[in-house]
Amino acid sequence: MVIIPGDPNAVALILNIGFLLAFMSFIRYIVGFKYWRNYSAITLTLSAYLFSLVFVNYLIGLLLWVYLFGVTILFASITRRLLKNSKMNYYARLGLIYMGGILGLFFANVLLTQIANFNPLTYNFSTISLLLIITALDDLTVLKLRKGFVEAFRRITITFLIAILGALIMNLTPWNLYLYTHQETFVIAIAALIITAKWRHINLVDILRFKDIINKTND
Repeated sequence: MVIIPGDPNAVALILNIGFLLAFMSFIRYIVGFKYWRNYSAITLTLSAYLFSLVFVNYLIGLLLWVYLFGVTILFASITRRLLKNSKMNYYARLGLIYMGGILGLFFANVLLTQIANFNPLTYNFSTISLLLIITALDDLTVLKLRKGFVEAFRRITITFLIAILGALIMNLTPWNLYLYTHQETFVIAIAALIITAKWRHINLVDILRFKDIINKTND
């Protein structure tokens, strides 16, 4: 049932975000996989999706997005490492890590232009996509400064996988058409979020981690 009229792709995109939030909540509280904040995960998903729209074959777009995202994160991480023991004001140091990521993005863009003769900054969708990557760097810098390398790497990896999976789903025309013509299914996403919001039981990751203790307790 079409409740909200409009461009099918635009309406489906908004509905997809709701389902993605429900999925993210599920894997965090029931499965036990931690990621960046909701904002960063959604931002990177939209970034990957917008970048893929530039190409006829969206898989090529996603592969190039992975390259640009990876180089940006690498440069930001190197900058953070160089500034680890420096005595600087907190937000100024965050800004410098931001700058490191931006320089990495420019570097990756130059290489892509030289090797593949493709400049993402000449297309609106891909330019917005790169800007979204930059906005997500704020959470990255805070995560790395507060959680350390191992935990930050783990959360970045989970967030990256969420972004790729989300972008792949958003590119599925039959799925988007179904969402547009069956908008009432959005209730499922809302219900899933309510269930996970009230979840107070042990998650699956902790069950596997402490299965020996659980088994001994049961014995």
